[in-house]
Amino acid sequence: MSVQIQWNTQWSQELPYCQNHESHRWIENQLKKLLPVEYFLITFTLPKVFRALLLKTAVDHNLRIPAQCPSKWVVDCRHVGKGDKALVYLGRYLYRGVIQEKDIVSATDTHVTFRYFHAKQKRYHLRTVTGEYFLWLILRHILPKGFRRVRSYGFLHPCSKNLIKLLQLILHVNPVKMCLQSVKRAGITCFSCGRKMKIVGTMIPAFKVQQAREFQHLKELFAM
Repeated sequence: MSVQIQWNTQWSQELPYCQNHESHRWIENQLKKLLPVEYFLITFTLPKVFRALLLKTAVDHNLRIPAQCPSKWVVDCRHVGKGDKALVYLGRYLYRGVIQEKDIVSATDTHVTFRYFHAKQKRYHLRTVTGEYFLWLILRHILPKGFRRVRSYGFLHPCSKNLIKLLQLILHVNPVKMCLQSVKRAGITCFSCGRKMKIVGTMIPAFKVQQAREFQHLKELFAM
């Protein structure tokens, strides 16, 4: 039997292993909120909002705007039927990692080579960059403080659980039939043979052990 150490990533938003399970959980939770109505998916990117503010500021200060700058936003709106397939698409898109481990071809002390899919050319390309620049590319995908991947409003807001239940009751919805089966977190595979690994022990940081002991001590005091 071989033993390997698997670092706990604390559900990092940039690692595919962590986000695969979170994606299924988010999809399952959203499918429970579906109503028997027609849904539309409207897509526009956040950088366009910043670009619009930048252009407005430039115009207000009589600055010259580049000729190739688009005059209108590019917004995509399409009918997605009952919305279930659109939710599955969004869940996989929102919670996917920045790059998959299999796409990192090689890594040395100074450089990283990875492959990426070129959408227009419909084929993969290889790119080699310094380790520092590779980390910078990853950090570009981390949301700034205060930003969230998903924000829900109206009856989809987390504080409106009673409202969504009332709407489903009025529209005769059985949310159990809409949700996916609960999906367990993907198992850990061995780097050498590819077989599934079994967790035989977990190392907890010392400060968390101390916090647990203090919490237990407080519970015993209040129970006296």
